[in-house]
Amino acid sequence: MDDKDKELIFLSESLESDRHALFWSQVKEFISISYLPELKFAEERFLVPEDFVEHKLLINRNLKTLSLVTKNLIKKFTDNVNVDDEIIQLLILLCGENMDDELWTTKEIVKTTENLLDDFLKFINISNLKKLLFEYKVNFAFTLLTKLRPKLLKDSWKRFPAAISCYKFLLFHIESPHLSENIDSVLPTALIVLDDHVVSNRVIAIKCIEHIINNSTSTDLTLLGRGNLLYKTMEPLIHFRDPEVFPALISCIIALLTKTEHPEELKVVFNLTDNKCLLLC
Repeated sequence: MDDKDKELIFLSESLESDRHALFWSQVKEFISISYLPELKFAEERFLVPEDFVEHKLLINRNLKTLSLVTKNLIKKFTDNVNVDDEIIQLLILLCGENMDDELWTTKEIVKTTENLLDDFLKFINISNLKKLLFEYKVNFAFTLLTKLRPKLLKDSWKRFPAAISCYKFLLFHIESPHLSENIDSVLPTALIVLDDHVVSNRVIAIKCIEHIINNSTSTDLTLLGRGNLLYKTMEPLIHFRDPEVFPALISCIIALLTKTEHPEELKVVFNLTDNKCLLLC
């Protein structure tokens, strides 16, 4: 535990009204230095576990500090506390980076992140994440995605792999009708990642696209040719017959055609065991 950790914990234990501004300023700074940094080398080679040894030590320690600070705040404040929106956004995005099994996480990190999120929601008196995303503020989920967006552009996303995990984490908490109404704000990222040559990234993108399809209306998918665009983007991948990509890809295409074609005109012969798929429309 370094001096920043100790000071933050001390402030949370003995927080007085005249030190609120200092405390929250330090919380904001502490969260900001906890994100996985930009990885410029990620555009040139595959990522390996050795790339994240130091970061895993840092994030494990910082998450535990934030968790302890949050528990102290819960004990200290029994009434509702007005927490600045920016701090809420920063913390949710940090949790989103570390909620899944990734090269930069461990089981301990994921568990600590889950506990931190639960405690923080308790502190701000919100029962679950979906309520925060859709009832705390109008379109708060999309405010978070907008804040994340600069890391997810075509020329930047490879350098910010944790931002993709955060995007996926948020996306899978957005369902109909919210997702359908905002399809153009979530679909571009998935399409950008789908175009990557790394198999694991393609699988993530396909699963995200299927979630978008399943939570969008047929009208929204056919409007402006979105359905045709999705099909033409995914169809060539069938011919690669990659065993990791293929199951997710076929599931996604079936979901798309079910929404965009007339059911009586759609016939699907699908045998996953033999890795064969025939789509007859």
